[in-house]
Amino acid sequence: MLYSAERATHVLLVFTSVLIAVLVGYRHVSIDATDPYKCGALQAGGKWVGKQRSPYISNEYLHWQPPGCLLHEYSAREIQSCLQSTRLLFVGDSTVRQVYWAAVRKMDRKRAAEMSLTAAKHSDLHFEQGSVEIEFRWDPFLNSTTLKNILDRYQLAAEPLNSSKPTTMLVGGGLWHLKVLGATFLDEFERGISSVSATLPRNARDLNGVILPPHAREGFRNLVLFAPVAPAIHSKLDPVRAARFTSENIRAMNDYLRDTVTRDGIEVLWSYSLMTWQQPSAYEEDGYHVVENVADKQADVFLNMRCNSEPSLEHYPFDKTCCNVQPPVNLEQQVLIFVATLTILFAFYGASKTTLLAVNGITAAFGIIAMAVLYCFVADRTLIFDKVQKTSSERTFLQMVMIVMLGGVLTVRRPGNTSVETSAKPTRATSGQKFLSRDQTDEWKGWMQFVILIYHYTGMSSVLWVYQIIRLLVASYLFMTGYGHTIYFLKTNNFSLQRIVSVLIRLNLLSCLLAYVMRTDYNFYYFPALSSFWFLVVYLTIRIHHQPNVVPRVLVLKVFISVIVVQLLLQTPGILEFVFELLQKTCKMNVDAHELRFRSSLDAYVVYFGMLTAILYLQLTGGLPCSTTCLATQIKRIPTAVHVSAVFASAVIIPTYLVLIQKFPDKYAYNWWHPMISPVPIAAFAILRNATQPLRDFHSGLFAWLGRFSLETFILQYHIWLAADTKGLLSLGLSGRDAVVGTEWIDKLGFLCDFTLVTAFFLWVSWAVSHATNVVTSFIVNGQRPTKTPNLLDTIRWRWMARSGARQSEVSILATGHARNSSGQRGNAREEKEDIKISISAIEVDDSTATTASLVLRMVSILLLMCIGNWAYS
Repeated sequence: MLYSAERATHVLLVFTSVLIAVLVGYRHVSIDATDPYKCGALQAGGKWVGKQRSPYISNEYLHWQPPGCLLHEYSAREIQSCLQSTRLLFVGDSTVRQVYWAAVRKMDRKRAAEMSLTAAKHSDLHFEQGSVEIEFRWDPFLNSTTLKNILDRYQLAAEPLNSSKPTTMLVGGGLWHLKVLGATFLDEFERGISSVSATLPRNARDLNGVILPPHAREGFRNLVLFAPVAPAIHSKLDPVRAARFTSENIRAMNDYLRDTVTRDGIEVLWSYSLMTWQQPSAYEEDGYHVVENVADKQADVFLNMRCNSEPSLEHYPFDKTCCNVQPPVNLEQQVLIFVATLTILFAFYGASKTTLLAVNGITAAFGIIAMAVLYCFVADRTLIFDKVQKTSSERTFLQMVMIVMLGGVLTVRRPGNTSVETSAKPTRATSGQKFLSRDQTDEWKGWMQFVILIYHYTGMSSVLWVYQIIRLLVASYLFMTGYGHTIYFLKTNNFSLQRIVSVLIRLNLLSCLLAYVMRTDYNFYYFPALSSFWFLVVYLTIRIHHQPNVVPRVLVLKVFISVIVVQLLLQTPGILEFVFELLQKTCKMNVDAHELRFRSSLDAYVVYFGMLTAILYLQLTGGLPCSTTCLATQIKRIPTAVHVSAVFASAVIIPTYLVLIQKFPDKYAYNWWHPMISPVPIAAFAILRNATQPLRDFHSGLFAWLGRFSLETFILQYHIWLAADTKGLLSLGLSGRDAVVGTEWIDKLGFLCDFTLVTAFFLWVSWAVSHATNVVTSFIVNGQRPTKTPNLLDTIRWRWMARSGARQSEVSILATGHARNSSGQRGNAREEKEDIKISISAIEVDDSTATTASLVLRMVSILLLMCIGNWAYS
């Protein structure tokens, strides 16, 4: 039975990996064979996603999803960067003029509103800002002398469309042909389109028929795109227009455009028609002009065609994935990818004969990390995987949270049930768990991480009440950081260099590697930096003048002094800037002082609250001495009354907090109060979670499982669950690529399969990287090959083999500093060995002078290598 379970798990994971590779590979080499850059997808496909009315927005048309790529919403600064010394030219009727106004609004909404009030109805329009010109030429029949002169200049030796500036032009018409010309409408329309198409080069495709982004085209200077003739809503038209704007007439003109695409190679933005297809509410009251949100998305499609491949916009976040070439790979990335590939090959060569999933030693650990980093690169820096839009939906967010919470409830473990840690030995959870035991903190981190992942996946940062809850969850992580590290330092008195290095490497190894490989920076993965900062604060607070730490009053005084010093450091202008400018000049290390100040100030006091909680707990349990007048002594005198009062107060505090946060008008007001009020509901939750012995003994296996590698899920989600540096979602392309009425259920089924496969692989990669990082950390700290470490199948095996009996002596220390003894609780006289984050095998720490000197040499070498890498990167 055990063998069957192992084999089934092994087969399932391998099958998932192979299935993802096959699905992605098939789509890339078959379905997208002639459109790998997604230019054709941007031009001719798409659907509205997340379409719902809300009291906070004027219309539901906010998210247009081209097949397999992200439609970037351009800002004025980005347009300025793209169109330096360039002009946008819109030629045609009033439907094209709407796209012109949408482009102008992106540059300056206030000025656009003023211009629209004074502009003549059928006239040319001109907007200029900086070096960017945006023009509209009123030419509904596409036969004006002005257009002819422009096209004549275009035809001369690939010259720009005027004498000084390259031009990107949108041409569209047709409705005036129907309105005015009667029976000759089609002939005149064909004549107008032909006069434009005859002047255009056929450089949109290469010799293999692949549609190229503009900047990859031979001789690219100008770009001319056509708008299709938009269908009208007949029920809204007046009788005269209804008789002429028939579906048959509009279809005839669009059929001619399709013929011209084949014959002359012109590019038509068919997605404009899809935006309004079977969407009556997408039109204004006249029945043929679109509403503002739709016009905005039409302008975005036009700008994405022109600007996404612009070299000046090649920086992270790499969220311009439609009609764009793969981001260029610099020399440093090439070296890292080459080294990672060699590491993977070497790891496979020396892999275990029994399983592909073993993490047996340092070679395999480096191989797993290398595979994860390469997977991040392939998923988020190449065109192989699809990237799709996030859609903010409170309903989806709540549904996903409820499903996860149900899973957590169904995996609650009774006292005495097998508690599978990450040790490869049979262990058994014992009853009598103490306050904030390891199982509890793992569970706490796990359910919070599930909620945070869902928050990022559903793009709920704009919903105030969700944002407030997430801020509280992040503060809870930092509370555990202060609590756990304080417990560890006070019980072990271990302030060695090995301890500092092990925690910092464990926190930062993955984020530092990804910063180089993905061309991001250290600020981007903010939580490792935030955790590292507060770990060092806790360390220095307890380490400095540590001999009197046994005197609680001195210890508390040190905590309050630390609060003052850190606040002065954070809030005094110039201090952080000086430090980071020095790092930038010496090691080319770019750290955003403003970002660090903002993140640290948001949770300025909760870490200290965790430290004070740890001190009080140690006093109550005898870990620290306590005078007759101290708080712990007073609590011990009336324990029942204090316990009941604390539980009752906590039960009132949490709902009161949830009501209170509804009073804040926006994020900025809440952020100001958050540092002061966040410790209160966190303390209330900790008290309620430990209100009775059964509550302390029970824990959710699902949540505790994720909690043990929550750091890896937080970092890796940026590239292999989310996509485009968190701006979108990673996809295998299984859901429908265009909107087809009656097939919504197929789209939902495809999305569900897509989500399941990507999520399962993401969690497995995170789990494996967590174990591998422990091994690498052990190797760097001790400079020796660690003992054999467990794999996923080992975990399953020992879960089946576990028998009743006491837990074997082991110590597990999280990145937050939690230590475990033989009974599964923090702190004991036996806590001499340590492991980082997850218990794999105890790491023997040698504090001898020779070992410390060797560690210093290794760390200096690593930092020097990073410094050289930064200089090469810049």
